[in-house]
Amino acid sequence: EAVLPARLVMTTPEAKGHGAGTRTRGGFAGAVAAAVLLAAGGAALAEPPPDPAIVANRERIAREITSLPSRFGPWVGTDVPIPSAAQRILTPNAILCRNVRSLESDGWATFILVHCRDVRDMLGHWPPICYRADGWEVEEEPPREIEIAGDGRPTLRALRHRFARFRTEGMPERTEVWTAFLAPGAAATGDLDDFRSRAGARGTSSLGIAQLQVVVPFETPESEREA
Repeated sequence: EAVLPARLVMTTPEAKGHGAGTRTRGGFAGAVAAAVLLAAGGAALAEPPPDPAIVANRERIAREITSLPSRFGPWVGTDVPIPSAAQRILTPNAILCRNVRSLESDGWATFILVHCRDVRDMLGHWPPICYRADGWEVEEEPPREIEIAGDGRPTLRALRHRFARFRTEGMPERTEVWTAFLAPGAAATGDLDDFRSRAGARGTSSLGIAQLQVVVPFETPESEREA
């Protein structure tokens, strides 16, 4: 009773002197509700507070993502709205979505970088899952892998997926998606299976995971897509 609001505390007729073996209407339901609330409150109290170091790391990652420059190399980016559906699925710690255009050609792409607090939050955002849910069909199996190295950073392994679908007017549409996952203590990879085991380990999972996606129009020349 000490942890429940006063209006939720239920008393029995015995406590009021109305005679043994009688209850007011709804007394049993109220007692059950009180027990459920007490159990829920106990469960909430049992949840350990977040590790301050993990919280500080999440905040640092969010700052770095949101402060990325709008230009890198010959590419210039413009921030675009993030689909609300993606926000609901991912519950991100930080997310950046930009349309980027090349100053050296007519090439363009969509650049997406998202960080989630928990590896499990990312499982539904893998392209073969989320694109299929949006009506696309996988056109290329198995996906192609590419390795990118440079500037003294670890090698980045990314997977290329190709998708196709028909528009409402019956015209075919194709797109290409490059994906890489990045997590503490693990090599960057485009293969979600590499991270599935991490999702089951609470301590590791809570360190978070980032996903980089570059979506390129299929009509872009092959050499420019990879560049």
